[in-house]
Formats: sequence, C-alpha cells, structure tokens
Amino acid sequence: MVELKQQLDRFWDWAQLTPEEYCNNISPRNPAIYLAEWEDEYLEWRELEFAFQKILSLPNCLQNKECVGLILEAIAIDNEREKFADISSLLSPSMFEVLLEASLKSNFDKTQWQLLSRIPRTNISSKKKYLTQFVSAGATEYVKNRARLILKSLDEK
Repeated sequence: MVELKQQLDRFWDWAQLTPEEYCNNISPRNPAIYLAEWEDEYLEWRELEFAFQKILSLPNCLQNKECVGLILEAIAIDNEREKFADISSLLSPSMFEVLLEASLKSNFDKTQWQLLSRIPRTNISSKKKYLTQFVSAGATEYVKNRARLILKSLDEK
C-alpha cells in the first residue's frame, strides 16, 4: 500500500496538482501537461501501474479504507487508457462491488464513470442496483447520464 501511495504522491507532485483540485477539474500547473495525456508524458507511469497491480494482489486490501481510496485515486487519473478500471473489473464480483460502493462515496467522478461503464461486463448479480445508485448519487451529471444510458441498455436486453 505504501508503494502505491508513494507513486501517487510523485504523480501529483509532477502534475503540480492535488487530488482535491483534480476532483474539482482544476488544470495541472505543470506546463508540460498542456494538451498532453499524462499516461504518455509522466515518465514514471509504468512504476505507478506496477504499484497499482501489486496493491490489488494484497490479501484483504479491499477491506482497508485507505487502500481502497488509493485504488480509486489511481483509477481516476488513468481516465484516458482506462487500464486500471479494466484491471479492477476483473476482480471477483464481491471485490468489484467494494470498489463500486466506495466510488459512490468518493468525489472522483472519473473513477465513477469508468467503473460503472464496466458493470455490464462483470459477473456481479446486482448490476441494476448499482447503476440506479449511480443515477441518483453520481458525482456529476455526466456520471448520472452515463449510468442512465447503461441501465437503459440493460433493460432493452
């Protein structure tokens, strides 16, 4: 867990941004990021990705609130490639549900839309329940609308 925390701290230092500012759509102060994808520009991205994958393999990690928070934070910043969300959606249904529950309570709208977009592809039994929760409690209108569209597509099947 410490390794992912350190990698995220390095990332935020590089971006010259805080997680809270990112949640509020403040632009990074690092001029190298302007009109660039940080997954390509951030030279330590592979280390961040390795730390993310490592934390998911830790036993009982998803029972630790701080650990879950770090996972959500990492998913939020990987919003162009969405690889972290893809990896997370491969977790067991109960583990993926932990992330869904936690993301509903977080301010990371980018995490919310990435995770809810993967609900149809998972084996969780309560897909409609979670999508309905995102419709009502999503962090932004974008999240709520995306949840509505996915819920509608499930209803049409």
